[in-house]
Amino acid sequence: MWDGQLGKLSKGVKPMSVVSYVMTTATGPSKEAAVAKAKSQAKELSATLSNALNVEIIILTGEDMLKCFDWEFMIPPSSDEMDDAISM
Repeated sequence: MWDGQLGKLSKGVKPMSVVSYVMTTATGPSKEAAVAKAKSQAKELSATLSNALNVEIIILTGEDMLKCFDWEFMIPPSSDEMDDAISM
């Protein structure tokens, strides 16, 4: 599924909108070091994907991040429900 979408995006076909996310983790000797590493990796990923796919990247926080975690287990079944979930 993702290969097809990435193929279309890389060929220049621009959809109205696509909601997807990338997650990264990091380790460190302390919580602060691990968070700093993860933020650095997120910035790197953001720049790489933004340039490679010519798309807008938004760092998710709070409720928006929670929605993506929920969608890992169950994506809204219809496009109307997805639109409602995104606009909340």
